[in-house]
Amino acid sequence: MKREHTEGRISERGIALLTVILGLLMMSALTTAIILLAGRESYLMGKQRFASNAMYAAGAGLEEARGRLLFYHPNALAGAPYRVGQVLYITNPGPGETVNPANLASSNPYADTEYQKEFGAPVTSALSVTTLPGASPSATGTGQIPFKWVRVTVKTELAANADIDGNGSYDNTIPVYYDGVHQNLNYSGDQVYRLTGLAVLPNGTRQMVQADVSGRLNGFDYALAVAGDCEIEPAGSTAQITGKTQCNGPLELQGNLAINGSLQSASSISGPGSIALTGTNSQVLANSGVTAPVISTTGTPPVVKSAVGTVTPFASPATPTPAPLPPSTLPNPSAASLTAAVTQTNPPGKCVGGNVVFDLGSTVPPTVFEFTGVPYTTACGTVLDPANFPATTQFLGTGTIWFSASPGGDIKFNNNFGTPTTPIDLNIIARPKDGSMGSSEMEFAGGVNNIRGMVYVQGEVETEPAKTTTATGSKTSTACPVIPNQQFNLSGSLIAYGPNASFEISDCSNKVGLTYNPMQLYRVNPPPGFNGMLVYGVGNTAILNWRDIIN
Repeated sequence: MKREHTEGRISERGIALLTVILGLLMMSALTTAIILLAGRESYLMGKQRFASNAMYAAGAGLEEARGRLLFYHPNALAGAPYRVGQVLYITNPGPGETVNPANLASSNPYADTEYQKEFGAPVTSALSVTTLPGASPSATGTGQIPFKWVRVTVKTELAANADIDGNGSYDNTIPVYYDGVHQNLNYSGDQVYRLTGLAVLPNGTRQMVQADVSGRLNGFDYALAVAGDCEIEPAGSTAQITGKTQCNGPLELQGNLAINGSLQSASSISGPGSIALTGTNSQVLANSGVTAPVISTTGTPPVVKSAVGTVTPFASPATPTPAPLPPSTLPNPSAASLTAAVTQTNPPGKCVGGNVVFDLGSTVPPTVFEFTGVPYTTACGTVLDPANFPATTQFLGTGTIWFSASPGGDIKFNNNFGTPTTPIDLNIIARPKDGSMGSSEMEFAGGVNNIRGMVYVQGEVETEPAKTTTATGSKTSTACPVIPNQQFNLSGSLIAYGPNASFEISDCSNKVGLTYNPMQLYRVNPPPGFNGMLVYGVGNTAILNWRDIIN
């Protein structure tokens, strides 16, 4: 019995030892698991911290770009994109490194491969790529914000992967706009910019973020700007102006004018004609009196202000005018930029049915034909004097015709532009190549002038179909010609500058309309040489969308 009792105690001690060993093993495993879990959690927290830092750094880059879109920013973006295919990068390299997002080599850690995902083609095939250095301030001792680049483009349906207009396809040619409620492709409201930013931390953590912001463009936004006198005397109809109008000299109304916008004179507004204000914010301003009758078609009392200093006269432009423009300064395109944009000088045109046809085509950038003012032989053997275009001349396509004679000769168009129902996308610029102010006169004597674009003259502009003269015995009489579908319609902007500047709607003109159209001036057919002088930045921005991109 004693031996059996001893063996039982030994057996119990073995079980206790095994239990202790198992307990120790379990405690070791649990401790190891806790240590691993704590390390894993610390790793994840560190990774999350780095990812957050990278995201905030990329977001800081977006905010820099958003701020520099504003025209009053001290480092405002020069040449901000306004057309599809234009790309602007803000780069922010660290000490000793190169950041070139347009270099798509696999060895480039900062290559912008996201652009192709959005726009369907690599950034190397973009219409233009501009790179500017970053301008982010750094707090003392904190170092620079580690974003590497920010890309600024205009937004399209394809880039957004969204059918905004609901037509079943993703457009990649029309910029997206925001009217305060909806994004649209109707050019309604403010243009939408897409900002894409990449940040890379020293430890290699990468983050790309993106925001869509809307911005109201600013610039020289006049339907009619004249550094001299204006005379409006349309025959048998009311001239229509949509947009701002200003004449430095007296504005005389021999006929009726309807305006949706402000009508301003740095002198006086007078005459037997009347002014109808058709917009809720329309007004009439003059420095020395408004004697022409003013009515409002909106039911609100017309706003008429007449006092010295009410209107600031336009200042003569510098050569070239810097962008952005000082207030009330007329723009002046760079002659060097105009020269560089010329596609052909004194083009021969084509001979079509006895007519000389100048076809500008549909190239990007648009075609520029330069006329030097010297008569030359065109198609069909016709000698053309650029001072007097015959009625058999035709202009087709989209682009600019530039008259570069110095000091600038007179130009008379006896031909039509466009048709009564189809306008031509054309800029007409008379700007001496030597930078002088010139003294030319541009006269539209043809019956149909239906133009979308800019008319820019250093001198006088007249809409005046040539009067007919009839002799009866010893007496002669003149009369306005009977021209079917006669019109002078300009959608864009008309600017007359220089010491002899003036604008006249003659008593033979009918169906006259001027409309300020910034889309025409900076998207469809931007006049060369002006760069950022017409539309040079935005006055406010609003964030519409924000997203992280896995990178």
